[in-house]
Amino acid sequence: MTFAEMLVAFMEGKKAEIVKTIGDKFGELYFNKQDKENLLSLSEEKAEDIYEKIERRIGALTAEGLPADLCPFCYIADDICSTCIYGGIHEKCDSAESSYRSVYNELGRKGFFVCDVFSNKFYRNLIAKIEEEGL
Repeated sequence: MTFAEMLVAFMEGKKAEIVKTIGDKFGELYFNKQDKENLLSLSEEKAEDIYEKIERRIGALTAEGLPADLCPFCYIADDICSTCIYGGIHEKCDSAESSYRSVYNELGRKGFFVCDVFSNKFYRNLIAKIEEEGL
């Protein structure tokens, strides 16, 4: 498995949790075919750099929730939202109309706390599964 494929698996793992928690519609809003193609188009060097940054955030910093430091697209854009390819498809994440905000808000409406759904344990298990399948 390439690092770009590992990034796709990471996003698909989050998407699966969204589908399980709040439904198919929101999973597709969060991560779609175009997003997958965009990640798969990364150079292996860039994808590896991004994957390792995400992995460090999960391990060393016990990241949880849906923050920018666990988003491959934020790394691609160097945290400059106006250049983000994800934002170009889904609206910038800080926009009330964005796919990200829709998912985040729906979790709250359904009574879920985003850091409980996307806990550090969730991310550690997801990374372990990706690496087990990918290596």
